[in-house]
Amino acid sequence: MFPPYTHLNRDLSDVPSNYAIPEPELSDPISIVTAVFAGTPAIFGANNLGRVATNILANRILASGATPRYLAATYTFDSDIPVNIVNAVDMAMRDAAVQAEMEATAVSSKTLTSGAADGINLSMFGIGTRIPGFSFGTDNIRPGDTLIVSGPVGAYGTAVRSAAYGIEPMFCADGHALTDGIHALANVTPKVRSLIFPDKGIASAIRTLSSSHAVDIDITGIPVDEAVINACRIMDIDPMEMPCAASMLIVVPRGEGLKTLEALRRSAYCGRAAIIGQITRN
Repeated sequence: MFPPYTHLNRDLSDVPSNYAIPEPELSDPISIVTAVFAGTPAIFGANNLGRVATNILANRILASGATPRYLAATYTFDSDIPVNIVNAVDMAMRDAAVQAEMEATAVSSKTLTSGAADGINLSMFGIGTRIPGFSFGTDNIRPGDTLIVSGPVGAYGTAVRSAAYGIEPMFCADGHALTDGIHALANVTPKVRSLIFPDKGIASAIRTLSSSHAVDIDITGIPVDEAVINACRIMDIDPMEMPCAASMLIVVPRGEGLKTLEALRRSAYCGRAAIIGQITRN
């Protein structure tokens, strides 16, 4: 089992219980984000709670206009859960943190008696530093603005739903931190209008946007992996309503769509970015 408090590159299991990890030095404005995962399977197919949770946390930080820097996590797990599963989730979280260029400053755990927790519950806290010169807000959205999705949608929610149905998902749904893509976006379009992380589904993100702006969406242009479409068809669910772990809905000014799309497609994990619509009126 992993020690109560750990650092990515240092074992802190032998330090006093009142030891405090030094506060990170952050000279730039920061963004603070939380994420809670309760009832998500620890391992579902080739997917792992630790990895997907870290990527979702990182992408929530990116959606706030910041670069992911630090995370802390607390596991609560059933005393009957096999140790190898707990260790697999913890290792996947640490690996994903390295890939996302985040430092895991603290990880704690709490064991409950059998039946008190649904496998593993995970609470996460993340800090990011604001990307210089990168600012946005839905109040800045104007008619003619272009809507872009950074990549395929619905895999994460579909995989979790498949596991609930007793169907092993045969596709990767862990996602990735979209740091490279958002930095590319900031470089070519620093006046991006809005970033919305569709962790409740791309349809939900579009509804949020359309609550204050009229939008024209080409739903056929939204990328969805074929394996996800097939799984949703079996379960009679809509992939557009399934939560995402590694997609971003982006609104950019009129005339900025093509160069933004090209920059995203050249970045890591955004090769299938697509223009999906525009704002028609406020």
